[in-house]
Amino acid sequence: MGLSRKTILLITLVSFLGWMLFIFALGTPLKPNFDEFHYVPAAKQFLNSGKNQNWEHPPLTKVLIALGIRIFGDEPLGWRIMSTVAGVVTLAGVGVLGAIWFGSLSVTLWVMLITLFNHLLYVQSRIAMLDTFMFAAMIWSIVFFWSSCQPKHTKSKLRLYLYLAGATLGLAISFKWFAVVLFLPYLASYVMRKSNRLHGAIALIVVPLVIYFGTFLPLLWLKQENYSFWDIFTLQKLIFEGQKRVVSPHPYTSSWWTWIFPIRPIWYAFDKEGEIVRGVLLIGNPMVMWFGLLSLIVSFWHTFKSKNSVARWIVGLFFLFWLSWAIIPRKVHFYYYYYPAGMMLSFSLAYAFLKLNLHKLKWVYLGAVIFFFVYFFPVLSGIPIPSESFRQWMWFNSWI
Repeated sequence: MGLSRKTILLITLVSFLGWMLFIFALGTPLKPNFDEFHYVPAAKQFLNSGKNQNWEHPPLTKVLIALGIRIFGDEPLGWRIMSTVAGVVTLAGVGVLGAIWFGSLSVTLWVMLITLFNHLLYVQSRIAMLDTFMFAAMIWSIVFFWSSCQPKHTKSKLRLYLYLAGATLGLAISFKWFAVVLFLPYLASYVMRKSNRLHGAIALIVVPLVIYFGTFLPLLWLKQENYSFWDIFTLQKLIFEGQKRVVSPHPYTSSWWTWIFPIRPIWYAFDKEGEIVRGVLLIGNPMVMWFGLLSLIVSFWHTFKSKNSVARWIVGLFFLFWLSWAIIPRKVHFYYYYYPAGMMLSFSLAYAFLKLNLHKLKWVYLGAVIFFFVYFFPVLSGIPIPSESFRQWMWFNSWI
C-alpha cells in the first residue's frame, strides 16, 4: 500500500485513542443492550457446548463474543469488549483507505476523526451486534481490493492484495450476509479490467466461500446439536428462511428511505433508575448525516465531470450499501442497517472539501462535528441523566 511511517503512526495513534473512548464506561448499560438479548446468550452456548441458539445468522460473531466472555467474564465488559476491537479495526481501515484515496496526512487524520465522532461507530463499537464486526472486515476488504487495482505495485503484490480482499470479504459475509453486496463492484471492476480471470475467480469466489464455510466448524463442538460436517451446508437454507421470517412489528422499525435524514433512530437502551435514566441512542451526528448528503452531490458530479475513480467508488459504495435494502427480501428494517452507508459519508465529505478547496473550513466543520458529539454524548454512552432531561436531545417527536 506504500504508506509512510508518519501515516502508519498517525493511524495507530488515532485508532488507540478511539479505543480508549470506546471502552470508557463500557459496563453500561448493565443489562443486555438491544440485540445483545439474542447474541450474548447465543455466544455463551459456545462456551457451554450447548445449542445453536441464534441459527438465523452465521456463528462467527457469536464465537468472538464468546471469546470476550471467556477472557473478561459473563458481564457487560465481556459481552462488548470484542466489539470495541472491531471498532478499532474499522477506524484503522478508514484511516488506511483515506490515506490511499487522498494521499494526505492531514486529510487522513480528518477522515478518521469525522468517522470517530459520527456517533455511528462509537455506539456500534459498544454493543455486541453483528454489524460492527461485518463492517470492520468490509472496510479492509475494500482497502485490499483497491490496492489490487493499482498498477504501481508488482504483480505478486497485486495478487496478494486481491487474495486478501477475497479473504476479508469471506470474513465479512461470515459475520453477516449483507456483506455479499461487495461482490457486485468487485466482479464488475475485475471484469472491466480484463485481468487474469482465473486468479479473480479463485480470490473473489473460492477463497470467500472456503473461509465462510470454515467459520461454521465451531458448530461441530455444540454437543446438544450433534451436527455433522454436511449439516454446515444444509444450514444455509435454514439461515435464508430465517431471514425472511422476521416479520413481527417493532416500535423502532423504519423504512430504508428515511435513514438518510434520519427520521427514526433507535433507542438501544433506555433504563430508568429512580430519578435518573440511562439511554443509548443510535443516531448519526447531524452535522455528518445532513452535510454528508450535500457532499455526495459534489462526489456524484465528479463521477461524470472528471470520471474520478475515487469519487465513483465513494458514491457507488454509499448507494450500494443503502439502496440494497430496497430490494433485500426482509420485512422489518431498522436504522442500524444504514451503518455501512453512513460510514461512507466521511469519505464523501473529505472529497467535497478537497475539490471545493475548503481546506481551512474543514477544520471548523470538524469542530462542529465534535461539538455535536459532546452534546449528544449523554444519550450515546448510557451515563446517568435526570429522568426528563433526555427530551432536550429529542429534536423531533419521531426520535422518542
